[in-house]
Amino acid sequence: MNRSKQDLLFYLPRVTILDRKKENVKPRWWIRYYLPVGNETMRVRRPAGDDIRVVKANAKIKESELCRGIFDKFDRERMGVIPGFRTPIHDGVEKYIDKGMASHSGNAREAIIPSIRNLFRYFEHVCKRKYLNEITEDDFLRLRTDMEQGNGFRKPLKRITINDYQRWIATAFNWFVKQGYLEVNPILAIKKLRLDDSEKSGAVVIPLDDVIKIVNAPEPKGIGYDIKAIVLFMLGTAMRRREVLHLQWSDIDDLGQSIEIKTKNDCPTRYGLRFEPKWGKGGEVYINWLVRAALNRIEKYSAVWASYTVGTRKLETTTDFVFARSEKERYVRINDIRKGWRALLRNAGIRSNYRIKDLRSTANNWLQTHYGFNTTEASQLLRHSPEVNLSNYTVRQNAVLKQKLLKSVPPGLELLHKVIVEGENIIN
Repeated sequence: MNRSKQDLLFYLPRVTILDRKKENVKPRWWIRYYLPVGNETMRVRRPAGDDIRVVKANAKIKESELCRGIFDKFDRERMGVIPGFRTPIHDGVEKYIDKGMASHSGNAREAIIPSIRNLFRYFEHVCKRKYLNEITEDDFLRLRTDMEQGNGFRKPLKRITINDYQRWIATAFNWFVKQGYLEVNPILAIKKLRLDDSEKSGAVVIPLDDVIKIVNAPEPKGIGYDIKAIVLFMLGTAMRRREVLHLQWSDIDDLGQSIEIKTKNDCPTRYGLRFEPKWGKGGEVYINWLVRAALNRIEKYSAVWASYTVGTRKLETTTDFVFARSEKERYVRINDIRKGWRALLRNAGIRSNYRIKDLRSTANNWLQTHYGFNTTEASQLLRHSPEVNLSNYTVRQNAVLKQKLLKSVPPGLELLHKVIVEGENIIN
């Protein structure tokens, strides 16, 4: 039962604790409170336990829940409300992914869907919950503690990441409430973790010395694709990971001078037959010496297989992706490059926890440090936001950017050029 705040305006649950030791009733401690029934109230009592400290704590929680209109099965039965059909957690999550996230962009779906499945799987396997309405505030707090401490996870998660997960879970719960699968969002009252300035997300620029080590490192084995080519390509274009992995040869102009980033309705992604750049804004990227070095490392495959979903059906098609992974005597789309990136860092002897997105930050820094871009020009080329986008600039300005970017070897990157183009081993 979900009662409005107006209905509960004058409702006072008045939770009290009863000692029934003299009545020889077990357990010793019970709680008594009132439930709203129409315009009247009904007094009920229920067993609470033998430990008075636990009983007092639970009584406060119960009173808070009643004041917020949260009634459990015991309450609903006494209020004459027949419990409705309960939605299994797995079914609810899949419905949310299919319908609740239908309007999300491809970027958001790719980032959120795996995490949503894993997080709600925690409630099933660790908290032993079967239905959505069994998930409690305490279950989430337990999950959050385990994420902070790394219990059951590969490593402790950053607080900013945990806050992201909390936001995603809360959004899913709100959708469940809207659909009638839940009466109330169980984590609505939980505040996010407070972050220090040092914990807030910030761009990391990989030092040039480390970049040289990375591109000079031995090739990782067993990953099925050229991770170095992708690294060079991202350093040369500052394109986002998803844009790179869905790049097609048809996006490159016939003269091999520029790349068009755009919405592609026939491009297969993991979650549908449509690719859309972030913010829905495209642009033009120029092919400089770094990009050309990356493209020279790979061959043009005759066909790359890629799977995508339509409703509940999983389909496959072939396309002309630039980067692909070998698998069972054919080439397939690369869905994740984190394994190859970590292996390359290990081979380079780098212990710093650089992320793939740091390649974009590094490229952005190089635009200003080595290519002579100002902040506005760099934001334009990187398509940082809808407000700062290529579409806001004139053809003349684009020509200026192209001239700056296509310098043969900009000052400060001569050593990198020797490693990549001339094949010189600077490390040894």
